[in-house]
Amino acid sequence: PDAPAPKPALVDVKIFAGPLLNNLLLPAFVIDSLGYVQAWNQAVETLWQLSRHPTPPLHILERLFDPSTHSLLGEGWQSAIAGFIEDFYRMTLALSGSSEYGLMIRTLEQRYGEEFVGVWNEAGARVAGADQDCALDMDGLRVLYQDSQTEIHFLVVQSIFRLSMPYRLLIHVPFGADSYRRYKTLFAGMEPQRVYFSE
Repeated sequence: PDAPAPKPALVDVKIFAGPLLNNLLLPAFVIDSLGYVQAWNQAVETLWQLSRHPTPPLHILERLFDPSTHSLLGEGWQSAIAGFIEDFYRMTLALSGSSEYGLMIRTLEQRYGEEFVGVWNEAGARVAGADQDCALDMDGLRVLYQDSQTEIHFLVVQSIFRLSMPYRLLIHVPFGADSYRRYKTLFAGMEPQRVYFSE
């Protein structure tokens, strides 16, 4: 029989994420195996003010159900987030029997009600009907940062670097030359780089 897959090492997120995120020039954040945001850099804080989230830790799917995301994507909201949620469903399927997983689902259901349940169940149905050899990497999700002075399109993608611990690194990549140029201008005016942690 095949040897069992090595279990990810349990590492304090501050030990590895601090130096990693502090040296990334693009907005980046780290999620745990259940999708809770554990750490992020100054660029993410500038864009999304995650430290102001009223009930930490913030779950990665919560940004998708935020009213501002709804208004931004309009009628295309559900189709725009469907692939991302499907990939997240696949990514966490191995954990579905754990009590932490159940708590995550109940928390999201309490906060977002039938809207979350409907989208989650559709993702589950697509996964069940798909080829089981599908990749477990999260596809990119288009997001828009907008303020009174600029508009920047990002593609949020999972890092190609596999971490040997139960965390994933996600990075905002400016989408297109104009967005890249605007991001460079925004980055030049940001506060000095620092790393934020959910606790």
